[in-house]
Amino acid sequence: MNITSVSPGMRKVRLGMIAAMAFAAVSSVAETRYFDTNGAVPGFGSANGDWKDGSALWSADPTGASETTAVLPAETDEAVFGTTENPIEAGTVQVYGPRKVATLSARPAVGEAVTFAAGDETATLGMSLLLVSPDMAPSSDVNFDLPVLADGNL
Repeated sequence: MNITSVSPGMRKVRLGMIAAMAFAAVSSVAETRYFDTNGAVPGFGSANGDWKDGSALWSADPTGASETTAVLPAETDEAVFGTTENPIEAGTVQVYGPRKVATLSARPAVGEAVTFAAGDETATLGMSLLLVSPDMAPSSDVNFDLPVLADGNL
């Protein structure tokens, strides 16, 4: 894992082949919400989309084959960006406002990168646990180009 300063108050975290990284004590997850840009088509499409109020890019379906809704993950939920069976294609998730989840799980497709970027000046991403799929290819990356908070600290 490399942490480099992007700009004052921001950090860029690049994760290659890391199985799991715990930021704080693991809490129980209430629900699992899947980021899905291709609607009812099986799989999750690309990571290009907005994580903000009103964005209908979330589903409770682990196969990605159901219609998506604007029900965002809550602070006690897990936000999933691709699974081992259905990795997400490359792209940038624009995060708007402060977002906090219990767990963020990412599984990009082989050789692809998923980036979480600030969509506005208030964007932050908080989590208690970050999971990166243990079978993720060494050429796949998960990048954070916005402030990442672990129970308020990083």
